[in-house]
Amino acid sequence: MNMSNKTNKFLTKTFLAWFAGFWEGEGHISVRQCTTRKGTRTQACRFGLTQTSKVILDEIKTRFGFGEVYEFTPARVKPVFKWEVFTRAYIIDVINLILPFTKFRTMELQRKLRLIEKYFSTMKKRKWTKDDITFLKKNYAKLSDWSIGKRLNRKTEAIREMRHRLNLLHQRPLCREVYKVP
Repeated sequence: MNMSNKTNKFLTKTFLAWFAGFWEGEGHISVRQCTTRKGTRTQACRFGLTQTSKVILDEIKTRFGFGEVYEFTPARVKPVFKWEVFTRAYIIDVINLILPFTKFRTMELQRKLRLIEKYFSTMKKRKWTKDDITFLKKNYAKLSDWSIGKRLNRKTEAIREMRHRLNLLHQRPLCREVYKVP
């Protein structure tokens, strides 16, 4: 497990057991193969929860330290909110944390985990130089993952994965805050 100690103290067994049950009833996970505009085959992963109470999802995001909470209201009177995670490394961590507590969707999670890890292990990965890591450490609090990726000529997902490995969590402002997007 790669999550920082700061995050781990909020993830008690009681919370993880509750979260696993909540996810089994209200959650979703998808892993699919897709093709980018450049014609490259890639994998898109999504793990999350849908709920009418934003407060619960905000608490989940706070405890895990990642994911996005946003409103998703397709032709409904009452607003619906989603907490979703798109970064493979984070999805793997969440699955490994809740797997011991799942009861009804254990096989589904195990199957998706194998798919993600299989694809993850076969990806071509460019090695990180010391200069790249130094730049990331100095700028992750000031710049969005996308901006850092542009400057280092790396994909946003690669930036997120390296931040995750270096435990640079909870300290970086969201992209919306950096660019003041409403």
